Amino acid sequence: MVGFSAFLYARLGKWGDATATSRKVNGEVLAQAKAALIGYVAKEVLDLGEDAPGRFPCPESPTDAGTTNEGRAAGTCAPGFPTNKNVGRLPWRTLGIDRLVDASGEPLWYAVSPNWVFAGASPLINIGTPGQLTFDGTSDVVAVIFAPGAPLLVNPAANQVAMGCAARSQSRTDRSHVPSGGNPDFRDYLECQNATSPIDAVFGVSIVDNATNQVINDQAVYITAKEILNAMQGPLAERLQRTVAPLLSEYSALWPSSNFLPYAFSFTVAPETVTMAQLCGPSATTPQQTEGLLPLAPNTGACISTWANYSVSGSGSGGCGPATPPSTDVRCTFNYYQLSGLGALLFGGGATTADVTI
Repeated sequence: MVGFSAFLYARLGKWGDATATSRKVNGEVLAQAKAALIGYVAKEVLDLGEDAPGRFPCPESPTDAGTTNEGRAAGTCAPGFPTNKNVGRLPWRTLGIDRLVDASGEPLWYAVSPNWVFAGASPLINIGTPGQLTFDGTSDVVAVIFAPGAPLLVNPAANQVAMGCAARSQSRTDRSHVPSGGNPDFRDYLECQNATSPIDAVFGVSIVDNATNQVINDQAVYITAKEILNAMQGPLAERLQRTVAPLLSEYSALWPSSNFLPYAFSFTVAPETVTMAQLCGPSATTPQQTEGLLPLAPNTGACISTWANYSVSGSGSGGCGPATPPSTDVRCTFNYYQLSGLGALLFGGGATTADVTI
């Protein structure tokens, strides 16, 4: 009995050590992946060709698994079962990092909030854009990165059924493991609430009594909207300094006394719901704002910006319309009238006019 007890203690100790080691390995690679993902998004903010600063890359295209294009982000990632393109393997090649694997040798997986990625149209991301995912009760989550662990063979399936999960014996015979296999199925890697069918916006790894009645073996980290917005502050300030500040300065310099700037569009409770045509400053029904969103609109539409309340010798009017090129942009054009002297003020002459476009 003493010998058997010693043997059992040794085996349990090794199992416990292996579990701790596995979690440590997973924790390290997940931390690397999170840092790489945040760094990639922050870096892309400085790319003037990026029309949606803050946008996350899509997961790897399922058709690229096990091919020479493995690790490449898909071009679009609209959600919806069975494709669920906003859930897939981490696009390590796009991120510019090595292919990270967890303690079981599996590549990491990745879920992203649909309103922070290209899903057929560029997202409108600003300080009011929430993350649409939830992880273990934490809301405002933009992305979740998973270490999927080894496949779980459910026999019997009572544990998963008791937790409200669809019982599934995971089979990993896809192309990333078998050359003749098909596309990887997220349900063979992510268990329980991480792999509902159709997949929803709720993720997690916290399962009651999971240690003895295993239902899920995923390990994960998440990124909230606050985290990514904080990381974007520096690069975004640099981008604004290089692009918007010169335009505002040039616009101001063309006005009398060089002290006029365009009015802002007011903040709203949910700025991402504002139609882009509204972002050209005040309209006939909108008060003139000195604090708010930049008066720029990146798509076609009509808007009005009136300039009636200033105390210098001048007046102005203007409007917005499609700019060419590109035809998809809207630019606000303001006409201003500058009096050339006191004689012009008294006798109505000598005024000059010009268009200022921002």
